[in-house]
Amino acid sequence: MTSSTALRKVPEGWTTEPFYMSYFVEGPRAKIVKRCGLENPEAVMCTTPESGEHYGLISAGGRYYFTDDLAWSISEIIKPTTLDGIMKKIVDGKEYSIKTKALREVETPEDRPEREERIREDIALMEQKRAAPDYLEWKRMDPD
Repeated sequence: MTSSTALRKVPEGWTTEPFYMSYFVEGPRAKIVKRCGLENPEAVMCTTPESGEHYGLISAGGRYYFTDDLAWSISEIIKPTTLDGIMKKIVDGKEYSIKTKALREVETPEDRPEREERIREDIALMEQKRAAPDYLEWKRMDPD
């Protein structure tokens, strides 16, 4: 992912600082973007830590998307469709009027080994807890 989309004016509470947008390029966010079928996405801007919000704006394939870092979700912006239109809504404090559609994640072939490893780690942790001396074995009780 890159962040080559240039903005004329960044709205208050948002930033185009590479440091804050780096999570688009690496780590879990990049995996979610890929699972949603977006190719060659570009980071446009994201909310600042001072804003108290956790949103990002990305573009891919000529369309724009909001990311929600708390919900780990991506929504396609349906209306307005242009960056200028989206920016106007944000600058005017009318983000709520931007029409979006949530994207669904689909597991990619690269995800399978990672998911299987997580399952193995979870099973090992459960077995380790069961072997601990302070593990409580719950027994089914007959009703009175």
